[in-house]
Amino acid sequence: FFMSALHNGVLRSMKTHYLIDAADLRVIRPLAYVREAEAEAFAESNHLPVVSETCPACFEAPKERYRVKCLLATQEALFPALFQSLLKTILPLTEPLVEDVVRLRREAYGRAAGPPHVPPPMPPPREGALAEMEAAARKAHEPAGVY
Repeated sequence: FFMSALHNGVLRSMKTHYLIDAADLRVIRPLAYVREAEAEAFAESNHLPVVSETCPACFEAPKERYRVKCLLATQEALFPALFQSLLKTILPLTEPLVEDVVRLRREAYGRAAGPPHVPPPMPPPREGALAEMEAAARKAHEPAGVY
């Protein structure tokens, strides 16, 4: 969802269940709303193997996924209800016909003309900023509260 919005300018999310194109098989993602830290804790407590970063689109080291995870972890440290807010944002995108509506709208209005907006370059991080972001990411991955 977040990487699609940042990189493609599209609000899109994988569905929790859907039919493949041949319509003879339903794909169900039962752990779609389980936090990654909770899944890892469950796997470790039950001595199950944990495979990290298996994104099929990431042929190199998954740097961008890691960067977005750090960004979200930092924001969640500042805004503890971030997960619930993003979940409320994503749920309408998982409705069955939303992709058709978005496609029709895009075809009707076309893409915005001109080059995409490119923000100015960011200044180099200050001393110790990386350690602070990693600490915030660790804190955000700790299970807390009811989801």
